[in-house]
Amino acid sequence: MKKPVDHSEKNQSQGVLEAVQDALIKRFTRNAKQPEPVVFEFTNDKGLLHQYYRLRDQMFGGGRSFNENESQQDIHDKISEILVARRGRLVIGACRLTVREGDETFMLPMEEDHFKLRELFPDLPLAKERHGVISKFAILEEHNARDILYGLCKIMYDKVIMSDIHYLFARGRNYVLARNWRLIANSFGATHTRICEEINMPDDPNFPGEKPYLTFSNLADLCLKEFPRVPVPTERKLKLIEQE
Repeated sequence: MKKPVDHSEKNQSQGVLEAVQDALIKRFTRNAKQPEPVVFEFTNDKGLLHQYYRLRDQMFGGGRSFNENESQQDIHDKISEILVARRGRLVIGACRLTVREGDETFMLPMEEDHFKLRELFPDLPLAKERHGVISKFAILEEHNARDILYGLCKIMYDKVIMSDIHYLFARGRNYVLARNWRLIANSFGATHTRICEEINMPDDPNFPGEKPYLTFSNLADLCLKEFPRVPVPTERKLKLIEQE
């Protein structure tokens, strides 16, 4: 008489194997969590600004470490519009816009004692019209720098036009970056944007060996004249007086 075969252990092993296979299938076929969308916004949020200052210091300041109580602002930060790109609360890119009225005399970010825009462009009515400088672009390397840069530039240009800023200046760290800036500006309709190759800019000590280039956009024909000019806040003028 044959001994009956016990299939219970075999069935149990088969059940465990199938359970493991099901778990693996669910794990690797599960929809990947979508990254949070990138949000572009002008901000005064201290936490976001703190991240921006640290990010740009890694790019422009040699990676100097900050104390928590140390101010990371310069005089231009205090009077500038700062645009950030963020995922959630993580800043992944930012830049700033500094505006000067025709009757103001403080120096813009790229200016020095021997490099002043009003002297370099005597034919422009910079003593009458509002003008500005976009500066301090900083983007996290692990993110899509091209898309982030394009988004920052697009929103910043919209801000410039809506603010009735007739003339806009920017410094490219080298000719390639200056050319990219011009191409992006042209794509937004700022076709009167050029690289001022005839002007020698002061060297940037943060990028030795690279020749910087000045780009200039004449936006007078794009400005929306029907929008009233935004008055300069008293507190802004007080801060500028402190600088002078």
